Amino acid sequence: MRHRPEIDGLRAVAIIPVLAFHEGIAAVSGGFVGVDVFFVISGFLITSIIVEELDGGQFSLIDFYRRRVARILPLLLTVLFSVLIASYFLLFPTEFVDYCRSMIAAALFSSNFYFWQTTNYFQDASTFRPLLHTWTLAVEEQFYVIFPILMMLIYRFGHRRYGQWIFAAVLASFAASVIGVYVRPDATFYLLPTRAWELGIGSLIAVGWYPSISNVRVREALSATGLLLIAGSMVLLTEESAFPGWNALYPVIGSALIIAFAEGTLTGKALSWRPVVYVGLISYALYLWHWPVITLYRIENGLVLDTTGILLVTCVSFILAAASMPLLEQPFRVGLRHVSKTKVVFGGAVALIFAATAGLLLAQVGQVGRFFPPEALRVAQVAQYNKTPVFEQQYRPGRCFLPSEFKDTPFDKATCLALSDTQPNYLIIGDSHAAQVTQALQNANPQWNLMEATASGCRPVVNTKGAQRCTDIVHYVFEEFLRDKHLDGIILAARWRATDIDELKTTITLLSKKADDIIVLGPIPEYSDALPILLARGIYHDDVNMAHRALDASRFDLDQSMATSLGGSEVTYISITSLFCPGRVCIERIEGEPVSFDYGHMTLVGARFAAEGITREIMKNKEK
Repeated sequence: MRHRPEIDGLRAVAIIPVLAFHEGIAAVSGGFVGVDVFFVISGFLITSIIVEELDGGQFSLIDFYRRRVARILPLLLTVLFSVLIASYFLLFPTEFVDYCRSMIAAALFSSNFYFWQTTNYFQDASTFRPLLHTWTLAVEEQFYVIFPILMMLIYRFGHRRYGQWIFAAVLASFAASVIGVYVRPDATFYLLPTRAWELGIGSLIAVGWYPSISNVRVREALSATGLLLIAGSMVLLTEESAFPGWNALYPVIGSALIIAFAEGTLTGKALSWRPVVYVGLISYALYLWHWPVITLYRIENGLVLDTTGILLVTCVSFILAAASMPLLEQPFRVGLRHVSKTKVVFGGAVALIFAATAGLLLAQVGQVGRFFPPEALRVAQVAQYNKTPVFEQQYRPGRCFLPSEFKDTPFDKATCLALSDTQPNYLIIGDSHAAQVTQALQNANPQWNLMEATASGCRPVVNTKGAQRCTDIVHYVFEEFLRDKHLDGIILAARWRATDIDELKTTITLLSKKADDIIVLGPIPEYSDALPILLARGIYHDDVNMAHRALDASRFDLDQSMATSLGGSEVTYISITSLFCPGRVCIERIEGEPVSFDYGHMTLVGARFAAEGITREIMKNKEK
């Protein structure tokens, strides 16, 4: 297949949002735009090779997999074992075990299943899992197992009508993706059936299923439009965008337009610029190295990356990627050409099994020879709080609080919204940041009848957007439950964002007619990693300020904005940030226990402390 430098340039474009994940360069994670562009490119290149060899009578499955082994495995295995060594020295025991398990999944090209099954709403620190990015490689390799066989069948029994069969598969996969983002968003994001259409779009271009356009101006316009669609996606798509589904069309169609029409255009020439092409050529290595480098740097430092950190991890990632090409990729790809196909494929399988077995054994024995202070281990263990009975009692997931893993559980309106004829009726509505204090508030105010309507995935405001399990509850409370009722108080709490303030003010105006007192709980302190892990690392390194340095300063700014914006309205605004962080110096532990178990969800001691402060503020306001 003829080499097209603009395709390598498109790879360089794709790596930008990948590197920008949590680095402040773009508003969208690498799981969105960059990965979609890579999928389209992969589909195009692989299909071009397969069709060319099928039509020439030269295609061989064993030769196809020999090339995949030579291209993928040397660098992948190097990254897996390099990060394993670093993880032995840098991670705490529970984190190290998780790494070993994810290494097994990565070696078996099933890490998309692993992260789908092990990442939930209360594991926001998934961004600190060094192999999280390998889910995309798993999707591609699963595609490469199925797709060549499908193409062989079409060649033999489908009259070589590649485009028709691929188009049908693309339509089915896209339909599943559009429906899945609302029904099974996590599975839709991670799994092949709802991602295959993105690779399939590239395949359609490879088999010529697009209009042939010779007019240079039209090609210029179409290729430039493709670049704009990708760039626009980087800016406009956010972590709240339903994805993949319809929103994935922008980067996918943008990539398709460039591949189909950019050759010979200004866009194609720009993408063919030698430095851009070089970045594209090392993009696989850059992709594999960048996330472990970022993750391990942040794990060790416990920091939200500043400009210096961004530059450092980016430079290290580029150096490793640049070194990988002459030291690993090229020698193996050239050298393995002289080894029999069967031996290469068999050797690759053995190497993967060895890596998986190493991960399995080390997950059992742990970090033999490492010493951790007992207090550090005790504090670090609180990061597993969401797996304890105390968590169940505090948050009551699946009852009046519906996190993502309870998306199919109906909200129990009769139990959670039961009115009392003898006690003041209060209602708390919101997400997990409301659910975390509900029980503690009820215990602090036994005279109340505290009703609860909470679910992760949206904020309690009019025109709320997010997960359906959450938006359904908010709409029901606002539009039906409160229609003919007047309560003593309504408490609104959530993981607020600056963009919520205007709609929150509108919501307060609406609800002020439905309750004597409207109470808004402001944002809580947040950290770049799980607070127990930060505290444990601080103990291990004798660094008492590690958690403080990892504070998200933007939450203080948001708290001030909300206090100012809501100060003149008929609302009791309670600054949770001020409760925990007087003078911006935060209470991190109470009686030795961390006040949060992840980036910002409260433990029981934290919730009790918050409930006492909230109650004081409510009583103080009533006395005015």
